[in-house]
Amino acid sequence: ATRDGASVEQEGTLVCAITAFPAFSEKTPAFATTPCAPTRVFNRNGLVSTVPDGEGAWIAGLVPDGVESALLTYADGSSRAVPVTRNGILVHAITPTRTLTFDGPLGVGIQDVTPFAG
Repeated sequence: ATRDGASVEQEGTLVCAITAFPAFSEKTPAFATTPCAPTRVFNRNGLVSTVPDGEGAWIAGLVPDGVESALLTYADGSSRAVPVTRNGILVHAITPTRTLTFDGPLGVGIQDVTPFAG
């Protein structure tokens, strides 16, 4: 993340994301996740939550400034581009997933998105 064009790298500063998911079914009640990371870790890897919904999984996350798209890789090795809107990612995957990667200000960010109950 940046402030006034300068990278924010203060020790002790955290970036947190609150992601609220509705009740997808009787088996998947509504809940929220609140992943946090130090700013320097966020600037490298972003923040991602993966939530199974009975039909697949929702992948929601935040990425650093300047990231325009990410690449979602599935367990079978195939992949697809995922657009980034206002630093946010939201995608529903019905096929088991492996990683979400992007080119960020500190290099390639990689998030494990395998917690898929498929």
